[in-house]
Amino acid sequence: MSRRKTGLRGGLSTLHFNKRGHFLLELKDLVAFVSSILWLLSLFQYACPQFRGDRGNEIMATSNSLNVFLREKSGRSASRRLRRDDHFPAILYGKHTEPEKLTVDAREFTKLLRSISGRKTIIELKQVGKDAPALSFLQEVQRDPIKDIVLHADFQEIRPDEKFEVEVPVKVFGECKGVRYQNGILEIATHSVRVRCLAKDLPGAIDVDISALEVEQTIKVRNLPALDGVEYRDSEGQTIVACLQGELEEETPAEGAAAPVKK
Repeated sequence: MSRRKTGLRGGLSTLHFNKRGHFLLELKDLVAFVSSILWLLSLFQYACPQFRGDRGNEIMATSNSLNVFLREKSGRSASRRLRRDDHFPAILYGKHTEPEKLTVDAREFTKLLRSISGRKTIIELKQVGKDAPALSFLQEVQRDPIKDIVLHADFQEIRPDEKFEVEVPVKVFGECKGVRYQNGILEIATHSVRVRCLAKDLPGAIDVDISALEVEQTIKVRNLPALDGVEYRDSEGQTIVACLQGELEEETPAEGAAAPVKK
């Protein structure tokens, strides 16, 4: 077997040829080559907006789906049996329909929570026997504080052509100017705001830039970014983020300096 050097920088450094002239790759060279290709693909995706997903105050144009089943039995005993089989009880309620008792697969639900990463999103509940899924959003999740398992979930049904109100998380980003240069303390007063919109206009989160925030300044609901089709329902004067004045450090006298004389 012969060995030949190549001129590829950051890629294949050595090619091994067998007796028939076909080259073989060393494992470390193959890993380096694949890593380079993946890096170039990620750079291309970042540079081209048409291949990059929305960031910031993105609108949930797509929804997530979850398979559910109609629950016939209720009560503590029935709920315990569901949890032993990696399922848990849930309920779907809405303004135009009667509440439905549902059963949800715990593992599938956990994957859903990981995919949405705390952002508000529309969830399509697919139920066996129904032609169309029910549009909903996750209203509340009850967990066991010790075992950290889901005990119950509430879904609120919505209609695509009807506006609804919902709590949307607030996410701050950037390095606060008052904290970095003015010895300030950042205080997040509100972690979510209430909005009213159609399902197609629902923002996953309200992203707030705090990089220009100085000491003794605040960001209120009236300062939040304007989003098409989204109406803020909280008071305009409600504080979202504030930069407070930190404690000023007292100057200590230099070593050997004379102490002030008391009169």
